[in-house]
Amino acid sequence: MTTTAADGPRVYSLGQTTHRSLLGRREPGEVVVLCLGIATGVLFAIASGGQPVGFVLLAASILTALTVVFVPLRGRTLYRWLPLDVRHARQKRAGTLSYRSGSYEAGFLLDGTPVDVPPPSPVGPVKWMSIPFRGEPLAVLLSQTDGALTATIEVEGPGHGLFDGPELEASHARWGSLLRELANSEGFLDRVAQITRTSPSRSSSHAAWVDGRPDAGIPTELIQSYEDLQVRVTTSTDSHRNYVVARMGAGEARAKAVKLAGGGDAGLCALMVREVEALADRLEDAGFRVVSGLDAAATAELIRSTYDPDIAADRSPGSAGITLLPRDAWPRHSHAGREHLEADGWFHASAAVRWPTVGVGVGFLTPLLVQCPGIIRTVCVVTELVPTDVAMREALSDLTHETAERRRSEKAGEVDDPRRLVQAGTMNQRAADVAQGAAGARIVAYVSVSAASSDALEGAKRRVRTAAARAWLALEWCDKEHDRAIVNVLPLGRGLR
Repeated sequence: MTTTAADGPRVYSLGQTTHRSLLGRREPGEVVVLCLGIATGVLFAIASGGQPVGFVLLAASILTALTVVFVPLRGRTLYRWLPLDVRHARQKRAGTLSYRSGSYEAGFLLDGTPVDVPPPSPVGPVKWMSIPFRGEPLAVLLSQTDGALTATIEVEGPGHGLFDGPELEASHARWGSLLRELANSEGFLDRVAQITRTSPSRSSSHAAWVDGRPDAGIPTELIQSYEDLQVRVTTSTDSHRNYVVARMGAGEARAKAVKLAGGGDAGLCALMVREVEALADRLEDAGFRVVSGLDAAATAELIRSTYDPDIAADRSPGSAGITLLPRDAWPRHSHAGREHLEADGWFHASAAVRWPTVGVGVGFLTPLLVQCPGIIRTVCVVTELVPTDVAMREALSDLTHETAERRRSEKAGEVDDPRRLVQAGTMNQRAADVAQGAAGARIVAYVSVSAASSDALEGAKRRVRTAAARAWLALEWCDKEHDRAIVNVLPLGRGLR
C-alpha cells in the first residue's frame, strides 16, 4: 500500500497480488496445468504414430488446459473451482459438512473443570489460556495447528464519517506510524487484525442507557421533555464494536525468547503479556481508547455471536446475559452449503475483498462499514507486518520483474495495458515510500454477512455488494468454502497464506 499527499487529500494506492512465472502473471499451479496439457497432447500425437486422431487429441488437450486456466465460470476459472468441488464432494461423502457441538453433554470433571469440546474442523484445535492485562484477565488463544497466539482488545477510535478530512487523515497517519513501529520493533507480533462487528441495536437501548446514568442535577422538566421526545422519535441504529487482535506467530526467535522466559505455557504467556501491553500503549498514543481486554467469556461471546447473532457480544457493566465458557464459543450445530453456512438457525455468507485499482481517500471503507444499516456483518482487515529492509528487497524485486516484463512486451510489439501502467506507478511509489522509512504490509480483508433466512441473506448480500462497490471494492463470495471463510473474521488473525 502506498500513499500520496501533495497539496491535497491523502490518496492510498493498494496494489493487487501478482504471481510471476515463465508465462507471465500466472500462478505456478496454472503453469503446471498448461504444461501438463501440452505434454499430454504431444504424447497422444506420438502414440498415434502421426494419425489424424493424434493431432485431434493434441488440440483437444491443449484447448482443455487453456479452458481450465483462462475461461471464467460463475466468477472463477475451473482451475479455482476444481479444488473446491473436490473438497466439497469429499466432505459430503464423508459426512463432515455438518458440525455438532457436544458442549451440552460434555459436563465437568470432579474438580469443577469444564470438559473441552473440539471446535469445527476449519478452526482446528485451540488451547485457551489467560494472562493478566491491566489488572484483569485477558484470554490468549493458542492455535495448535500453526502455533500462533492471539489476544483481543476492544477499542474505540475516530469513527468513520464523524470527523472531517484533516482529522481523519491525522488519525490514519497515527495508525500507519503504529504499524511501522510494530514492524520495525524487536517484538514478536507478526499480524494485527481489525474487526468491526455491526448489528442492529434495539430501539430501547438508548433509553436503557439514559436510565442507567441518572443525574440529580438535571431539572425534572428537562428529563420529562427528553422522555417524551424518545417516545415520539423511533430510530433504528446499528451497534458498532471494534476490536484489535494481536497475533504472535511461531518461529525460532520466539522459541528462544520463550525459553529465556521460563519455557512452556508460562514462557508463552509472559511473552504475550509484554507484547499486548506494548500494543495497548501504542494504541493509546495513536488516539485510540482501550476499552478492555477480552477475557475468556468475552472472547467466547465474540466468537459465538459471529455464528449466532442472538448471542450479544456485550460485556459492558450492568449487561445481563449468560456467561459463556470457552467450549460454548462454537455453534451448537452448523451445516456448510454451497452458497452459505447455516449455524444455529442463522445463515452466513463470507467474501474476500479485492482491493481497488484506483487511488482512494482515507474514508473509502465508510460505505461498507457504516452506510449499510440493518445488516448484520463483520468486517475483518488482517495486516501482516513487514520490516522496512524486507519491504525494500521485495519492492526492488517487483520493480526488476516489472522492468523485465515491460522490455519483453516492447520487443514483442505488444500494446501497453493501462492496468499494468497503473500498477507500475504503484510499485514505484511503494519503493519511494519504503526508501523514506515506511514499513511494508500485506493486507487482506474479509466480510461476513448474517441473516435469519436464506432469502434475507441474498438481499443482505446484494446490499453489501452495492456498498462495497461504492467503496471501489469487489467482493468474491467464498462459495463451497463458507465454513472455512467465516473463520477469517474470527479473532484468530487468519486469512493470509
